[in-house]
Amino acid sequence: MSLVVIIHSADIGVICSDGRISEPVPNGSRLVKREDSPKFSEISPGLVIAATGRLDLCEDVVELSRQIAQTELEPSNRFSVVADRLAAIGEHAVNMYPERGPRVRVSAALLGYDPRADRMRCITISSADSFRSFEGEQQWNLHVLGDEGAISEALQVASDAFCSLSEFTTLHLTRALCSVIAHVARNHVGINDICFTKVLTRPPPHA
Repeated sequence: MSLVVIIHSADIGVICSDGRISEPVPNGSRLVKREDSPKFSEISPGLVIAATGRLDLCEDVVELSRQIAQTELEPSNRFSVVADRLAAIGEHAVNMYPERGPRVRVSAALLGYDPRADRMRCITISSADSFRSFEGEQQWNLHVLGDEGAISEALQVASDAFCSLSEFTTLHLTRALCSVIAHVARNHVGINDICFTKVLTRPPPHA
């Protein structure tokens, strides 16, 4: 199980994940393999990819996205190039090894600054993804990725947390995201309350 929570406006993007990696075992329980592994990675300056699901699939999605981003020589094109190919990246990761089975899926999110739109954006591919948009001082978009058993709870907790914020600073946003992870971790053994966070901001305009 995994949990990734993302909130962003046009100017700010914050991503948070738990750190537990576990896998199912025949008796129906889960074997914890690591406790300190964030579910996202910066594949290019200011560009973050997150993935949840089967571990080897997640690793493939991150690496394929990194290769595409680093192959694009023009930095202003990197977000759109990876975003346009994100669904294909996920399908390719699934299909690289037929023994993984046709029902195996991976969820992924791309967060970063899109120079073409001149704003922070988040693009997701997921069979288990929840999204909610709400008004604050700016228009905020909230994404929750993970296992179906956890995302509905996380979405509700996150919505309540953000709607109650009096200030939308990066510090307040980060604390709210970590509180969501901690809350959900109490009810789901596959998620721990070790929070990894990353803050992205829209670059200042050129002088």
